[in-house]
Order: sequence, then structure tokens, then C-alpha cells
Amino acid sequence: MKDFEKELEALGELELDDIESIDLNEIDSLEAAQPIDVGDKEKPTVVQDALGGITTYVDIVFCIDVTASMAPIINTVKNLTLDLYDDLITNMREKNNRIVKQLRVKVIAFRDYYCDGPYAMEESKFFTLPDQKVDFRNFVASLEAKGGGDEPENALEAMALAMKSDWVKVTNPNTEKARNVVVIFTDASAHPLEKSADGVSEYYPTDMLKNYNELYEAWCGQGSCVNNGASYTMDKMAERLIIFAPEDAYPWSDMAEEIDYAAVVPISAAEGGIELGRDTIIATISGSMR
Repeated sequence: MKDFEKELEALGELELDDIESIDLNEIDSLEAAQPIDVGDKEKPTVVQDALGGITTYVDIVFCIDVTASMAPIINTVKNLTLDLYDDLITNMREKNNRIVKQLRVKVIAFRDYYCDGPYAMEESKFFTLPDQKVDFRNFVASLEAKGGGDEPENALEAMALAMKSDWVKVTNPNTEKARNVVVIFTDASAHPLEKSADGVSEYYPTDMLKNYNELYEAWCGQGSCVNNGASYTMDKMAERLIIFAPEDAYPWSDMAEEIDYAAVVPISAAEGGIELGRDTIIATISGSMR
């Protein structure tokens, strides 16, 4: 993963002081996305566009903790909304040699079902950039940092809802690539999904994954549906998971080790990501999509 680290450094001075502390060896899944050695069989040829870049269709779901301490990161995400398209496609072109044919983003704002009831989760539609960048900005600008109650929040439920998104799919993986990216921002630990067995409010999703193992299997493409037929299965070649969270809080460091295509960028607990800057966010998202 040294190449990824060099790519991040090549962007210049990042705003997150301890970006060097990211254990990029944990992102072993990015290497897993390289073509598998099939012996004498001919590997599929990826067709590049006229400029030599790989044609890529990108969907990003931002799962943002919007509890009381999270005003700094809400403001940071709001400030990058209008320029996200230009910043990301330029970064991907220059650092990854990828041409973004389509970029869509959506937001899942989460708090705590056990404390905030009907205000625990808010989900936008996909916004196609750059055409709908104002709508994207307005949605983020409408988010308020409040609520949350106890320290763990429903970040895993937000991740599961993101996994159910209507992700972009490509018709010919030899000539096109899809990237389905889930980005989590939180300064807290997550409630275990198993906690739902103790009783939840009427607003808790009835088809939610029941435990971490189900979440893991769905991410790995092994679990197809639960309860009411809701599909959480991710495309292993397209999926990427980026977590901006306290490294020692449950389950973030374990998730980076256990789940394919996952990386954690550590931020301080209970500080709302105040040290996290837009350059670091852009660099990390772009670098994950090789």
C-alpha cells in the first residue's frame, strides 16, 4: 500500500496532521482488486478512452453522524459540496488515470434510534454531479448537529442502508469500471446491530441486518437478502469503504482488518472531526478508487 500512501502525499500538504498514521497495510483489499493470475488464460483487457484513462462510473454515499458534537464535519462536507465534482475528477485523472463518466452522491444522516426516534436517520436521493450540486449542497446545509443521547450511535445501520442503495452498474466490466463508495464520518463508536434484539423504537427499520456477521457477509457478496427481501449485497469489485472515525472505537479498527476494501482515517473522539480537512477527504476517496 506504499503506492497509495505516496499518492496521498503527492497531493501536497494535507490538512489532517496525522495522515501518516494511517495503516495502509490494512487496505489489503485494494490490492485484491488487481487482476488475478489465471495462468495461461488470457486476462480481460480494460479498454481505455481516447485520453488513456479508465472509464469509471462512481457512486458515493456519505454516511454522516449528525449528533450534537458533529458540527465541524458537517461544515467541512458542506464546504466541499459545490467543488466535489471538479476536485474529485481532477484528482482521479491525475493520480489514478481514471476518467469519471458519471458521478452521483447521496447522503445518509444518522443519530441514534434509541434516543432520537423519528430523527435518527435521514436519507437523500442520489444527486448527479455537477448538474445537481446545488441540491446536494442544500441537503447537507439542512443538516443540524443535535441529539444522540448516549455515546454509541447507529453508524452500522447507516452503513447497511447505504449498502441497499441503487448503485450504478456497468454493462461491460472489460471496458467500464464501477466504484460504489461508502464514506462514514463519526466521532463515536457504533451500537452493535445485535442491540436491536433488546427492543427498538417503531422507527427502526424492520428489515435491518441483525448482527455484524450478516453485515460482513453482505459486504463480501455472500448475503443476498433478509426479512422483507431487502437486498444488502455489495459488488465485491466495485465496493469501497472509507471510515473517518476514532481508531479505537467499536468497530472501526476491526472493520478495516476484516472487511475487504476498507480503510480507516483516525480522528479524535467526541471532537466532531474538527481536524479533518477537505483535502484529506478528497485524497482518501480518490485514492481508494484505483
